[in-house]
Amino acid sequence: MTLGAKLKVRRQELGLSQKDLAEQTNLSLRTIQRIEKDQNAPRGYTMRALAEALESDPLSFAQPEREKGDPVKKMGLINLSVLSFLIVPFGNLIFPTLTWSKHSYYEEVDAVGRRIVNFQITWALVSYPLLALAPFLNAYVKTAFPLIFMVLIAAYAFNIFTVWSTARRLEVGNYEVCKGAIRFL
Repeated sequence: MTLGAKLKVRRQELGLSQKDLAEQTNLSLRTIQRIEKDQNAPRGYTMRALAEALESDPLSFAQPEREKGDPVKKMGLINLSVLSFLIVPFGNLIFPTLTWSKHSYYEEVDAVGRRIVNFQITWALVSYPLLALAPFLNAYVKTAFPLIFMVLIAAYAFNIFTVWSTARRLEVGNYEVCKGAIRFL
C-alpha cells in the first residue's frame, strides 16, 4: 500500500475529511490531496504534522524504502556531509541541514542531526569572525606565518576532528554527540 493510501485509510478511520485534516495540520487542502494521490511525498515537518493529526507514528506511514533505511547510516551521512565545507563555503551548514531534514522522520536521526547542525552553526559563528579579524590582528602580533592561516588551519582541524570523533561515537552506538554546541534548532 502506498503512503498516500495509508494516510487516506487512516484519515477515513478517524472520520476526518481532507479539509478537516488540512485545518488540523495547518497544511493546505491541495497539499493533502496531492499527498493522498501520491503526487507529493511528505517529509520532515509535514510527515510529523500528519502523523500527529492522525494519531499515529510517522514510521507507520513510511514507504518501503524508508523502512529499510538504517538510522545509524543516516546519522553518519549527516555527519560526513559536514566535510563539504572543505570545498563549498558554508557547506558545513547547507548539506547537513538538507540531509537532516530529509531523514528527520527517525527520532534518533532527528536528535543527532539537530545536534550536528547546531554544532556547525556554533562553529561558523566562532570561526568566521575570527578569520575576519585575523588580518587586522596580524599588525599587532608579529609572526613569521600570517595569522589568518593559523586561525584557518586551527578552525578546520578542530572541525575535522569533531567529524571524526562523532563518526567514532556513532559507530559504537553512542548518540550523545556535539553536546557543547549552542542550541539553535
